[in-house]
Parts: sequence; structure tokens; C-alpha cells
Amino acid sequence: MGDIQKKIKLTPRQYRFVELWLDPTNKKTFANTYQAGLEAGFSKSYAKVLTSDAVNLDWVKEAKKQLAVYEPEHIYRGFQDVATSAKQDRDKLKALELMGKARGMFIDRVQSQVEVKFVNDVPRPELEKKEVIDVD
Repeated sequence: MGDIQKKIKLTPRQYRFVELWLDPTNKKTFANTYQAGLEAGFSKSYAKVLTSDAVNLDWVKEAKKQLAVYEPEHIYRGFQDVATSAKQDRDKLKALELMGKARGMFIDRVQSQVEVKFVNDVPRPELEKKEVIDVD
């Protein structure tokens, strides 16, 4: 992730914010702009600005483009965002459906009866009769 700081000229604090904000292993700051802003060292007032305008800040948009490697947790959080903020009910339902599928809630189960017949016809040399040859 260090290359991104050079590519889009982030300050150390901005870099830390992006790192915290997009890290799915950090439950406290992942996808939480306010908390990531505070942890990165921004003031409370600027963290609030990040919360309301994060998508509109050029450096944040560019950082997201550069880091567009989405882990499963990123995708799941995206579904959560749509499920809670979509204006159309069908969009909410689709997001909820995809969240359920991601967690394995809608697995089709089919009951099958399988009959297996085992035949042991592998030759075993140690059980075969050994021929004795008399040499006289």
C-alpha cells in the first residue's frame, strides 16, 4: 500500500486514514470514516467533514481507485450499505439476498439415496499359491 502514497501524493495522515478506512481486519475503523479519521490523527471536526464528504474528496476517490482490490468483507459491507440506504425496496431486497448468499444462508439441499457395491477383486500375491520347483 506504500506505492499509493507516492502515486497520488497523500500526506502521512491521509495515507493512514485510507489504510484504516479500507482495512477489513480493523473492526473499529473499517468503512467508518469518522473513526478512521480520528485514528489517523485528524481533529473531530475534520473527521466529521470526512464522514459527510469522503466520497467527494479527490484524494479519497483516487485512493479508492488505486486500492480497488476488494476482499470479501469489503463486498459484504457494500451490500450492507445498499441494504440500509437504498431508496428502492427491490434494491434493498437484492442486497439482503446477496448478503444471505454470501453467508451461505440459501444453500439448495438435495436428498439423494446412493447405493454402493464394494467388490474386492484386487489380486494379492502373498495369498496366491507358490509353486515349488524341485531341482534334482
